[in-house]
Amino acid sequence: WRIEHDDGDGEDLEENELLEAIARRSGTLVSATKHARPLHVAALAEELRSDAEAVAVFGAAQRVKKAKQNVDLEVAGWRIVYKQRGDKSHGFGDLYVYEPGEATVNCNHGGACRSMGSLHEVLLQRADAKRTGERWKPPLLGSEVEVEVEAEVALAADPV
Repeated sequence: WRIEHDDGDGEDLEENELLEAIARRSGTLVSATKHARPLHVAALAEELRSDAEAVAVFGAAQRVKKAKQNVDLEVAGWRIVYKQRGDKSHGFGDLYVYEPGEATVNCNHGGACRSMGSLHEVLLQRADAKRTGERWKPPLLGSEVEVEVEAEVALAADPV
């Protein structure tokens, strides 16, 4: 899991450490993802290689990003958009990948996967949902999260 806080600090944690980390920090939880999300992912995780949707979408996004040409296409219900930048001093362009039902013609890119790492994370979440029937969703930005943390070692009671 990866958690990020409003002060810009972030941590990569094992699942059992997640709630403890949230509980010990003050401030607002900005995001929590099940997998650490690198910006650059060159290949699909083993668990996604048999998922036809993931293979098609990830492969198309890689080709579009590599081509660096303006494009707006649909693959397996996903919308993949690449827009070249006028000022190339900060890269050639921007990739936007939208899950089915998330993109409209006049979208502002609010719900887009903007990196191959983000796309990979969404594909992993969708694969988990296919297996479990339930998709993990992070708490809403700025929301309060109530957690219970159980210590692994029992603490001695204070003497009376």
